[in-house]
Order: sequence, then structure tokens, then C-alpha cells
Amino acid sequence: ARQDVELALLQGAEAVLRGEKPYRDFTWLYGPAMLYYYGFFMKVLGADIAGVLFGKFLLDLLCGVVIYLSLIKFIPPLMAMGGCAWFWLYSKGFFYTYNHAGGTLLISIILYLVFTYILDPRKKTIYLGLAACFLLSLVKLNIGMFNLFGFMVSIILVDKFLADKPIKDELSFYAGSFAITFGLIAASY
Repeated sequence: ARQDVELALLQGAEAVLRGEKPYRDFTWLYGPAMLYYYGFFMKVLGADIAGVLFGKFLLDLLCGVVIYLSLIKFIPPLMAMGGCAWFWLYSKGFFYTYNHAGGTLLISIILYLVFTYILDPRKKTIYLGLAACFLLSLVKLNIGMFNLFGFMVSIILVDKFLADKPIKDELSFYAGSFAITFGLIAASY
């Protein structure tokens, strides 16, 4: 089954390189973003598995860096580096598809942005988090939607309990942000 999914990813990325569109021209089970991502690497490095593996390596490398940046906000740098090294050494990833490597990176980015918002609650951080949730939904729709919900709940909880902002004043902002992001996700599919 693993080889079938990997082959489907390679075939889908090659189809995107030929100008075909996922869902319309061929069947694809996940979001379209990773097809274009891996298709780019196949175009630059050659239309074979080496381009896909380099793309996955880059995602895993960036994910470790984001984990380090997340941890350093709350623990000493050496311990944060240990967390980063642990991810690089022991993360098995998803054994059946390279698609989810992009999702892992985006989930790490969303968590980093929640940590950033806890320490410094700015609207810019919320917008970046909403953008990451949107991109995550283009990797895998259900995970993106659940992370959008979780991100907004996290922001509301930080504002309520840590930033001591009145929730009533921000309610329209929360609802509008969620609705716009959800609408963009729905429109993209």
C-alpha cells in the first residue's frame, strides 16, 4: 500500500508538471499543495524520486528548525537543541506518503505562532497563523480545518487569560478571521 501512495504522489506531481489539475484531470486524495511542491523539485532536480526525497528532506530540516525556535521560547537553548535533534533522529514521519511532511512543518509553524502569541500578543501573529492554517488545509483539508479551529481557540484563551483582553471587544475579529479563512479554504477547493 505504501508503494501505491508514493507512486500516486510521483504520478500526481508529474501530472502537475504536464499542466494537469488535481481533482479535475486526475484523482488525488489529499490537498493539492504538495503536488505542486514536489512537482517543483522534480522540475528542478529531474522527474524522479530524487527530487521528491530532496523536497521531503528540506521539509524535515525546516521542521526541526521550527521546533527549535518554538522550544527556545520557554527552555534553555541547549535543551531546545536536544528537542530539535530528537525530531531529526527519531521522527519516522508518515511511512505511507510524503504528502504529510508538509503538514508536519505547517503544524509546527502554527504551534510556534501560538507560542509567539503567548509571549507577545500581536495581530500580525494571528494573521500569520491563519495563513499557515490555510496552507495546511491545502496539504490535508481535515487537518487544516481542525488546526484552524484549535488556533482560534488558542488565541481566544490567550487573550482571555494571559493578555487580559475583553473577549466581547474582539469577538467580531475572531469570528471574521475564522469566517474569512474558512471561506478562502472553501473557495480554493
